[in-house]
Amino acid sequence: MELSAIVVMLVEKYGYFGVFISSFLNSVMVFTPINLDLITMTFSAVLNPFILVLFMGVGSGLGDMSTYIIGRGANDIMEEHKKMRKFIEKGKTLFKKYGAIYLISLGLIPIPFDFAGVIAGSLDYPAKKFLAIAIIAKILRSAVMVFSFKVGFTLITSL
Repeated sequence: MELSAIVVMLVEKYGYFGVFISSFLNSVMVFTPINLDLITMTFSAVLNPFILVLFMGVGSGLGDMSTYIIGRGANDIMEEHKKMRKFIEKGKTLFKKYGAIYLISLGLIPIPFDFAGVIAGSLDYPAKKFLAIAIIAKILRSAVMVFSFKVGFTLITSL
């Protein structure tokens, strides 16, 4: 069964919880060019778009913790190399200062956020802060996607 068919089945069978699960799985499948949210957002034609955005954003934000965990593992490996310590310390300083802006900016774009999670984890960015920012960024991205689709769908169907 194709991934897109699984997403459709999940949303049709479980409604908003299916949206949450598909968005979570979409984020857990790291570094993939497939964006299942594009399929999920089409359900804004039949589901409440505000609730849809919340379930998409929270599911996706929680799923992004997988890349953060990968980064935490990478940090342990990098700390063992003396040459990397200087680089890591400089990165930590920059990330403490600009990390939130960086994460929210990349959260609006699908693929780069996988890398942002790895970087945040490898630089010991606080997990709770990363999770909160990831959810906020993914809610914003979902809102742009869903409401753009909703407006476009309305315009096309009114012709």
